[in-house]
Amino acid sequence: MNSLLLMIAIAVAVRSFAASRLDRWHLGAPVVIVAAGVVIGLVDEQSIKIALNTQAPANVPMMPAEPVETR
Repeated sequence: MNSLLLMIAIAVAVRSFAASRLDRWHLGAPVVIVAAGVVIGLVDEQSIKIALNTQAPANVPMMPAEPVETR
């Protein structure tokens, strides 16, 4: 997970430092960040898999909407 956050931070920093050049090429921030996400997904598959884990929330028991009265 830490490597994923580090890669995201590097992608945002590179976009920030190269903003004027990327704007001349008509590449906006969303395009650059999506491209960085694709590269991160190809390089570090495990961290994406861990971040998108839906099995843990599926096993959480449902809480009742209203308090249950006990006698």
